[in-house]
Amino acid sequence: MNNKYFSLFFKSLNQFELKKYPAAQWLDLQQPYDTLIYTQEAFENTYAVNQHLSNIGMIYTAYKLAGYLAAHYQLPDRSKETAWINDFKETDHFVFNQNVVDGIKCTSIVKDIKIGNFHVREMLVKELDKASQVIIKIDNAPELASSIRVMLEIEYNSQRFVTPVDMYPFKEVFPPHHKVYAANLIQGVKVLGIKP
Repeated sequence: MNNKYFSLFFKSLNQFELKKYPAAQWLDLQQPYDTLIYTQEAFENTYAVNQHLSNIGMIYTAYKLAGYLAAHYQLPDRSKETAWINDFKETDHFVFNQNVVDGIKCTSIVKDIKIGNFHVREMLVKELDKASQVIIKIDNAPELASSIRVMLEIEYNSQRFVTPVDMYPFKEVFPPHHKVYAANLIQGVKVLGIKP
């Protein structure tokens, strides 16, 4: 669709359809868009004005839409319903958005604790091929930094340690109510807990 027809299409859409909903709130993801998230990797490898999203771009958009819906609408919380959990627990992003449940290849270490001024919803460990990944979900707060240092209690080679670990947010994961940080640990490290 060239720019002339694209422009006429949206003009018609505005005149005949969107005006039927004068009180509606609209989520506009067109330019100027969030350039920190919608980088080149978020779009297909095309050079036309009307680019399509890549898979990662669709993930970003899904989180943007979820945040918009959470901010503007009172939606029912189905996250504790068995049928809902069973429908979504095998999806890649379940562990980033919901607490760990049976049947997921992750181990929940702590839930609902306060560390300093922050509420940690959950800390979990996800096993990877040759490492493990520690994931921490912290309620949104204005003081949250772009990286955090946590004191993890670990076991390695049958010895226990408390060690600082720097954790960084997932760029492609941003639930509306909390921030997700992660760090990879070498194989054989067992995470036992987190120290205040």
